[in-house]
Amino acid sequence: MNKAQIYTDKDTLTLYVKKDKAKKIIQSYNAFGWEIIEDKENNKYDDIADLTFTRPHIIKNKDELQLNQVYLDEQLNNIAKLEKHKHSQSTTLGLIQGLLSLMLLFLGIMICVKSQDIHRLLVGILIIILTAVLIFLQIVFLKTLIKNENQRFNKEYEKLNSELHELCKKAKLLLGEKDEQNKQLIPKSNKATIF
Repeated sequence: MNKAQIYTDKDTLTLYVKKDKAKKIIQSYNAFGWEIIEDKENNKYDDIADLTFTRPHIIKNKDELQLNQVYLDEQLNNIAKLEKHKHSQSTTLGLIQGLLSLMLLFLGIMICVKSQDIHRLLVGILIIILTAVLIFLQIVFLKTLIKNENQRFNKEYEKLNSELHELCKKAKLLLGEKDEQNKQLIPKSNKATIF
């Protein structure tokens, strides 16, 4: 290949993404001038899609676009991490509390079953009753914790999504795309943007 051919060719990029995130990623990369040319099932994993994009090798503001694409990838990763750990605190605490409650309940039942006198039977029954109260309080606490986690998640998700949208908007500005309605440079595909 000679130098003239190298600079007139198209660049290609292949990403391996979760299927439920593919639409958002296609839209985001589209804002950076990448066009999807292939969206196929991954050979190994059912929940992964192989996305192949292309764009001209010579494009306006390529260096700045590539830098912003690094920020785009970072934002997409941050959103994925946020979604993955949405309920990690309540899940961990729920598992620990649930295990301890089951152990206490088992202890109370064993004391009741093995007791030879009324005092041990009463102790076993008391442990069972206290465990039931503890389980109820844990459920109330976990519901509150999950509600707080959801609020924090929504706030952080909106922030990250807004930053992602701004990166895509900036990329379209760098590519020189115009919106005729507002007479300014903004994304062409804003009508279909889901984030």
